[in-house]
Amino acid sequence: MKKINLVLCLNLFIQLIYLNLAVFASEQNSKPPLMGKCQLIGNSHVLTFNNSQEKISANLICIHGMSMCAQAYTKLGYELLNQHKIATYAVNVEGFGPIGSDTRNEKLDLLDTVKDIHKLISILYTQNPDIPIFLLGESMGASIAIATTAQNNEHIAGIIAVAPAWKIKKLKRNLTKGILQYIIEPKVPVGFATKGVIKQATSDPYLIEHIESDTSHRIKLSPIEAIAFLEFIHKTNINATKINKTPVMIIQGLQDNLVKPESAATLYNDFKTEQKILIIDAKGSHLIFEEGQYNNNDIIELLNFIKWQNEITNYFKIHCLIINNEDINHKYQKILTKILKTIKPETYND
Repeated sequence: MKKINLVLCLNLFIQLIYLNLAVFASEQNSKPPLMGKCQLIGNSHVLTFNNSQEKISANLICIHGMSMCAQAYTKLGYELLNQHKIATYAVNVEGFGPIGSDTRNEKLDLLDTVKDIHKLISILYTQNPDIPIFLLGESMGASIAIATTAQNNEHIAGIIAVAPAWKIKKLKRNLTKGILQYIIEPKVPVGFATKGVIKQATSDPYLIEHIESDTSHRIKLSPIEAIAFLEFIHKTNINATKINKTPVMIIQGLQDNLVKPESAATLYNDFKTEQKILIIDAKGSHLIFEEGQYNNNDIIELLNFIKWQNEITNYFKIHCLIINNEDINHKYQKILTKILKTIKPETYND
């Protein structure tokens, strides 16, 4: 009798193991891969977070900043797809991405990147014209998103410009150090000038190490590439004046040590569209959506813009919204006051 009970218990135990494995496999198969899927769409090397089995509410094209790559949007893309049914397409700017990849162009080319993004937009729109397409760019990526929309806003439902790289802090000093680095340390992967800029972008030791060590990150430019980069971002305000219809949201970290927070308010004035809003994250630094540095309030405002702007009464009449504004010290309160004084709602184009 004891032997029969032992066999029955053993049999039941084995069945429970198989049942748990089956449930686990089912759960894993129902979810998209955490790291997304690398694809070549048009001419763009894209890290895609999409699930053909889900009904998608919007497409979001994400454009990274300098020293980053498409993988910077992994956490954001995974969360938006799984929790909010928003498909994310994180593109590698030309000159960035995995070294040795067939899709990586070793030369930085922002103008070609704009063309590639237009082609990507056209492909996504052709696949499903009922799904709105938004652009999100951070730092250099914000300037690219603005340039892309200024050139042709067809099929672009809105742009989210995060910490636009337009007015960079300590620019002359960094340029001088960059030239010296190019002469003194031409073969050093991460020179002293590069390290300084990375520390302006983030004070997080883990992120600093990650940015410096990941071979997918491009953190050195030739003098010709650097000049082309500066010429491109310095036209950001001019490109903003050409956008008179497309909805725009600017998100700026008040504690940004790389881009002047006040410049976001000036850029806000330059946009001629009536549908624009400036979000100031009082606790935010330079990186927000890249590398998962966002907080719950950042996600709420992103979703308000993408999914609910047409349903929120007088959404674009707010002009400027300050989030995470508890216990702002005197230094940042002065910057915030300057930002609020700079905003000119009367600059709307009738």
